[in-house]
Amino acid sequence: MWERLRGALRDGAVTTEIATPHVKWAKPLAGGPLKLLVVAPRFAHRETAELMQRLDAHCDVVMTHSHKSIGASSGVVGFREAEILAALEGHLAKPHDAIVIGNVNWSLLPKPLQYEILRQASEGTGLLLSQYQDTIPEVIPKLFAQVPPPALLAKGLPWGGLPSLMAAPGEDKPLVRFAGELKQGRCVVLRWPTGPGWFHCMTAEPMTQLEYDYNMSVTARALLWLAKREPASGLAVEARAAEDGKTALTFTGAGALAFEVRDRFGDVVIRERLSTGREPTTLTIGGLMAGKHFVNAWLRETPDGPTVNWAGAWFDVPAVNAIAEATTDKEFYAPGETVTVKVKLSRPAGRRAELRINATDIHGRNWARVQSEIEAGEAEAFLSFQAEGMLSAYSALTMDLRLPGGMLLDRAKTDLYVPLRARRDFSLGVWGGGGGSWLSTQRWALDKRLGVDTTIFSGDIKEGIRATPYASTRFRHGGKGEVRKPCLTDPEFWEEETDRLTKTAKSLAKTDVFAYSLGDEICLDVGNSDLCRSDTCLAGFREWLKGRYESLTALNRAWGTEFDSWHEVMPSTRAEADKPHKARNLVSWFEHRLYMDTVFGDGLAKARDIIHTIDPGVPVGAEGLWGSTSAYGMDWWPMSKELRLLVPYWSARLSVEAIRSLQQPGTITGTWFGNYGQEGIDEAKLRWFPWNVLMHQYNSIWWYAEYRGLHFGATPTALAPDYRPTAGFTAALEEIAEIRQGFDGLLLRGTRAHDGIAVVYSRPSIHVWGNKCSRLLDAMEEIGLQYDVIPVDGLSAAALREGGYKKVVLPGNCMLSAEAERGILEFLREGGSVLAQHYPRATYAIGWAPSWQALGGAALPQFHVNPGHGPNYEIVQKAREVVPKEGEAFPVSECTRQPTLMAAWRPP
Repeated sequence: MWERLRGALRDGAVTTEIATPHVKWAKPLAGGPLKLLVVAPRFAHRETAELMQRLDAHCDVVMTHSHKSIGASSGVVGFREAEILAALEGHLAKPHDAIVIGNVNWSLLPKPLQYEILRQASEGTGLLLSQYQDTIPEVIPKLFAQVPPPALLAKGLPWGGLPSLMAAPGEDKPLVRFAGELKQGRCVVLRWPTGPGWFHCMTAEPMTQLEYDYNMSVTARALLWLAKREPASGLAVEARAAEDGKTALTFTGAGALAFEVRDRFGDVVIRERLSTGREPTTLTIGGLMAGKHFVNAWLRETPDGPTVNWAGAWFDVPAVNAIAEATTDKEFYAPGETVTVKVKLSRPAGRRAELRINATDIHGRNWARVQSEIEAGEAEAFLSFQAEGMLSAYSALTMDLRLPGGMLLDRAKTDLYVPLRARRDFSLGVWGGGGGSWLSTQRWALDKRLGVDTTIFSGDIKEGIRATPYASTRFRHGGKGEVRKPCLTDPEFWEEETDRLTKTAKSLAKTDVFAYSLGDEICLDVGNSDLCRSDTCLAGFREWLKGRYESLTALNRAWGTEFDSWHEVMPSTRAEADKPHKARNLVSWFEHRLYMDTVFGDGLAKARDIIHTIDPGVPVGAEGLWGSTSAYGMDWWPMSKELRLLVPYWSARLSVEAIRSLQQPGTITGTWFGNYGQEGIDEAKLRWFPWNVLMHQYNSIWWYAEYRGLHFGATPTALAPDYRPTAGFTAALEEIAEIRQGFDGLLLRGTRAHDGIAVVYSRPSIHVWGNKCSRLLDAMEEIGLQYDVIPVDGLSAAALREGGYKKVVLPGNCMLSAEAERGILEFLREGGSVLAQHYPRATYAIGWAPSWQALGGAALPQFHVNPGHGPNYEIVQKAREVVPKEGEAFPVSECTRQPTLMAAWRPP
């Protein structure tokens, strides 16, 4: 199993196969690559790949579970603490130029391995502790004699130019917290200002590539010093103001030199090569816009040869005039609306200037260009254009302030949002956050290229990944006791929830939200089928009963009670109702369950309405939906009418088939797959499953989990630590890509054929007898019978005729209303057939009766439910008797449990 798991995770190594934008500080490196050992949390090792993109290095890696634990708590083979420590011990047996302990608490390492690392450090192996906590392990300053920060870290970096590089060596709380020597070895402790997090082990969590590249430059230069690979030739860069607003750049270092200048956005504005001698070389540059600029220089053996040294600095270009403010007149726009941009200058223009605006979508298309002149003495301008022609909901607005001759004075950027509300026929979603750093944006950009459309949590619309946020977390189970927490009829709860939902919708509406989830694994409660008995729920229940009974006397007659007033009315608990002296009268408990279904469903609808006041029309619902037990409070018929996001777990067979059959137009239906048990390494199943979902007329599929952590037995996520798609995810993506070649549109817009079978879904029956449908549906699925799940509400002979049904299945003593009973009897008289599951218990509630008795009991074909799991072959056999398939035989001995595609279709 472990070898299969390693294969699913690729090879457990870190490569640069998935490239991201980067500056090659020293690749190739004069003298050859460094040999490094990097110990870091598993999903922080993308930074190892980022380092190798920028520095010539070969890296052995050890992947801990997190920054605060060595092994996964699940104890799965390959991810246990003992195995990870054994891997570290094995790597320590090989020579390395330096060892990196990145965002892993030093105290987690066993004393013998701490000793071995320190022993190797004393013999010349460099030791880098890249951490986020303020304290330095006590052993480090005790063993290593502190030395001044090496020149490689004190100089050659743009200290003070970027937020994460503000504290230079020698200042208060510097980034280089400690540098020391022990015999032949060296040690550096870097203390990054953010974290500890899941995804970083060598840098802070910067939001721009510019800052990220310089963070990595710090790490790379520290490693050169630790490995005693200081450059043979020195290099220094100095920038100072010159006349007429120009800047003088002085390079000190002999050899083949190349340099570039980047603006504050990270865009290269100058790139040149020079041949320098022993004397400093000075160049004067001008024509740059106002603000910070960064200069990077490389000294190479030859113009195109390995890097000998590199250095950087920053400088500020004074503003002749600058863009002080740039705002749009709305937070977001509908396609076709007029966008008006207000641009305010830092001071009135001294002479006529030009203002140019470009709108660029995430595909790099400039879909809008507009230009205006600003006359001398003016300090603001308004420019307008139509929001049309973009291919993404997010676009970057770039505003350039130029002199009439074209010289750029200043540049500003802002965001433009035009929600497009478009969806593929078959969408792919993932579960996963990812932090707020530039590194995370690169992962989302990769996901978009792979075909991912949305993610639970916030997503990243700037990279094309739409959000499906958890708009609420209050519809999960309510805990122990008689009162649900929170109670869904409590006014104080709704005051808080309204504020929470409103804030969420306001913050995300502009980002073209894919859907709003009202929570993962929602339910009224997990196991307590007597909730909720709060004062407000009981008061609501009594009012609800007044609409069902003409008088209190009628209620007492049905319930077998003697209440003197409506205020006294109290439902029995299930335990009370099952006592012998009560003659098994479940009516009061049963009706309380029906009422609580409405409370739960009405609560979901109310939450949807609150969201729609801010972001109208966007699908709202829930995902990770469980089965249909009485305690869960989920009645699929009203929920399917109210909600437009319904994503059940596939194992909940009744939920899956009811949602398939009852879904309304515009509903996002789907299910979760991927990282569950052994599923993530079963490539055959992962290829079959998207087709299976599509055949059930579901229009989305969701992978758990996209990145980070090891869940449910340490099975693979979608992406390996270095961002390579795992084998299982790759297999699923290939099938989804084929589905999107046109199969999705054909099947989703077609009419699903059935064998004339209607399985009646009765929520009242579930309350009384439990869910008796799922194994019946498994059996019908296995032998290829096509059917629809229909609600007991409104059941009539006319509706059955209109649906083309010839056979009706009543599972689990499906309780029928008087109307449904009449409809079934008429259906029988017209020649229809009924298959009723015999389950001999009788409970009478007002207007309801057990169908097997009402329709003649033993006169109907009956079947019993066998114990155990999996398809019930007695049901299969009985189904064949009632619904034979012409020209086909299905011997019981040939029934298998292997997944097959079973669906018949009529084209659109």
